[in-house]
Amino acid sequence: FGMSLAIALFPTLSERAAVNDRAELCRYLESVLRIVLLLTVPSAVVLMVVRTPLISLLFEHGEFGADDTARTAVVLLFYTIGIPAMACQGIVARVFYALRDTWTPVKVGVGAVALALALNSMLYGNGWLEGRWLALSASAVAVANVSCLMILMNRRLTGFETSRLLKLFATTLLYSTVAAGAAWGLVVIIGRGELAQNGPAKFLHVLAPIGIAISLYILLLWVTRVPELAQTFQRFRAWMDRRKMVK
Repeated sequence: FGMSLAIALFPTLSERAAVNDRAELCRYLESVLRIVLLLTVPSAVVLMVVRTPLISLLFEHGEFGADDTARTAVVLLFYTIGIPAMACQGIVARVFYALRDTWTPVKVGVGAVALALALNSMLYGNGWLEGRWLALSASAVAVANVSCLMILMNRRLTGFETSRLLKLFATTLLYSTVAAGAAWGLVVIIGRGELAQNGPAKFLHVLAPIGIAISLYILLLWVTRVPELAQTFQRFRAWMDRRKMVK
């Protein structure tokens, strides 16, 4: 998602940078990152909650048993931690490319590789982590990578307001946690006894908590009038209108 969006946005970022319109570049970049956070933070949190029934639905067949599901669920848990960072890092890196600075992302990338090697060396052989350390390392490196890029970008673009992004991140994390709590309750209820062992119930075990979480999350955003919610719907409608025109 993040990489596809970064590729699609690159021409617009380059256009703003080419005419040296830093104010518009900052405004556009901030609006995009805010929408990315609005979508990826709840996705990560809800995925943490439904990871076990989701893996059970997709893979728990034949020789892939309940123990395999439990181990895979922990791996997925560690990967979900880095979803927002992984979605943002490609976009932030392309801001430097738009500014004709290709070396900064390369240097940060080399540092990220060095950090990954160090973490892998530290975590390898940990009895509890077993094969899960790669997922934990990948998420930690993604967070470090995008944090470093954001700090450097903030120095280059003086009009970019990181504080607003951090405030939105805190808001979305709070609302996502509340929504995920409701979803978790439903996961527990449906998963009691043998209820979630048959095919239709397995689908319900995944789809119902996700539906509840999405509905509650959107409701919280709407009640507190978070402006990014309306902006997201506007962009979606504009995208749908363009598709209709193409057809």
